[in-house]
Amino acid sequence: MYTIRDFDFTDSDYEAIVAVHNAEWPDRPVTVASWKYEFENRNKEYLSQTFVVESPIGSSGEKQIVASCGVSESAWAYVAGKYNIGFTIHPDFEEQGIDEQLCSHAVDFLNQREPKPIMFDAFIREDRTERVKFWTNHGFKTVLREPTSELIVTDYDFSRFERAFGRVAAQGIEIANLPTLQKRCPDWPQRAYHIIVTVDNDIPTADAQTPQPLEEFMKETRHPNFLPEANFFAIDGDEWVGVSTLWKTASEKCLSVDITGVLTSHRRKGIATALKLKTIEFAINYGATTIKTGNEENNPMYDLNIMLGFKPKPAWLEMRKMLVETTK
Repeated sequence: MYTIRDFDFTDSDYEAIVAVHNAEWPDRPVTVASWKYEFENRNKEYLSQTFVVESPIGSSGEKQIVASCGVSESAWAYVAGKYNIGFTIHPDFEEQGIDEQLCSHAVDFLNQREPKPIMFDAFIREDRTERVKFWTNHGFKTVLREPTSELIVTDYDFSRFERAFGRVAAQGIEIANLPTLQKRCPDWPQRAYHIIVTVDNDIPTADAQTPQPLEEFMKETRHPNFLPEANFFAIDGDEWVGVSTLWKTASEKCLSVDITGVLTSHRRKGIATALKLKTIEFAINYGATTIKTGNEENNPMYDLNIMLGFKPKPAWLEMRKMLVETTK
């Protein structure tokens, strides 16, 4: 009844898998433009393969895409033999056993690769209990929990933080957005890259971060969802010491946090709070009503977000099945 084939990178395939994703995840929609950019600009050194599931339409012989599956290596946290498996299924076909077919197809594909699989990872939100049960029944266990949270910025009360910017300024620290810094810092790519990579390495992850080259960072600055004006940096003299960024989403009323962090040497000085408040100001002026983010549950940034008024939402789980025991 169902057939599985390779994704063919045509406009019709892009439109179909985006439609399936948005049907399954209406609260976190994506656009064809964003997925096309990401697919076409992935780091070619790492595996990234997508399959689609087709179902016949009546007796016409035509077919429609009703699910997709991605298998990949983690460019940002590479472990030889670790492969990610993920799939989306249109809700109308959720009970058709497609998940089993896709999982089997993905595992068969990966078992033919080098390096041989030593572990599989899957990512699912904890409120999708049936999908969590599916992975659990297949031997996956949670290795990382990342709560999401959401801030409604409409009528945000800044009065609680009226001294935040003054405290930072009194330390001689400036907060400026990327367009401002691009005008005065010819080497802004290297500076932005360095601070983002540095604070990113401090974010708790299941596996050690893999350093990415500057050119991979620059690809992000050309992403259709990238907002230069919403990239804020903290500057201490000649050093970039903190960052907080927002990205567009498929909804004009919702922005998403990409990263927030401060160098170890400059923590506990109120810099992260001031940076976050700048992004909230930006979101309001941009016309957004909501900011969404996610943090590993033991990351102090999660506590800061809650203090700023973000409300907890269901967490994303990184679930793992070990095929070969490893030592870190």
